[in-house]
Amino acid sequence: MVEVEARIVGSNLDKGIGSVLLSSTKQEVSALDLIRLGVMEQIRELTVRRNLSTSEAIRALRRQYQTSGALSSLLDESHLDPDRETDRALAAFKAGTCLLFIDGEQIRELEQRIELGVDTKVQFLRLIPLAGG
Repeated sequence: MVEVEARIVGSNLDKGIGSVLLSSTKQEVSALDLIRLGVMEQIRELTVRRNLSTSEAIRALRRQYQTSGALSSLLDESHLDPDRETDRALAAFKAGTCLLFIDGEQIRELEQRIELGVDTKVQFLRLIPLAGG
């Protein structure tokens, strides 16, 4: 099992989605595939284990993988589309608003290959700028 942690850094109100465990049969994946697998497991965590409504799960994912603007400016959707949410996470990675770390080392390219082991620590960190600076 690989722990995937999603946190929002710089916010006192929202700490992010938290950790999920990923059981991958692959020993090596690309960063793109890891983001895709992580988002799919986060959706399961939010909707099945935490029993959030669809709109609550969408808002949690949007907060974690927001690229710009206010959440209130995003369309309110009633259908949770895993491909759309994965695309949002990939867009946040490309925009630099969500960083990916593997065992403390930042991953910068979606094509980068990542060795997964039982103790691999994956972090999706969304950084929020400090007020006034």
